[in-house]
Amino acid sequence: MTKKKPSPQNRIWEKERRERLNKTFDDLQRLLPEHEPASTLSKVEILQRAIEHINKLQKKIKTLVEECHDPLKDHVKEQEVRLKRLLVRN
Repeated sequence: MTKKKPSPQNRIWEKERRERLNKTFDDLQRLLPEHEPASTLSKVEILQRAIEHINKLQKKIKTLVEECHDPLKDHVKEQEVRLKRLLVRN
């Protein structure tokens, strides 16, 4: 069985697809912290570092949200304490 040659249009589409992928990996690499323009990472390394960075950012967001001081939150807690006292009296 002989393989059918890809049409010229298919080759063009495939080349454009590869170029878009490569440009996207280059863009992603530039967004990584500690990016050194002189060094080139493999695509797998870029993805691994991006995942690692996203995980760090998610943890940081979680910590910041937990540490966030919300006046309404304090007010709700105060009202809960008052309600408990009232319930104990009755």
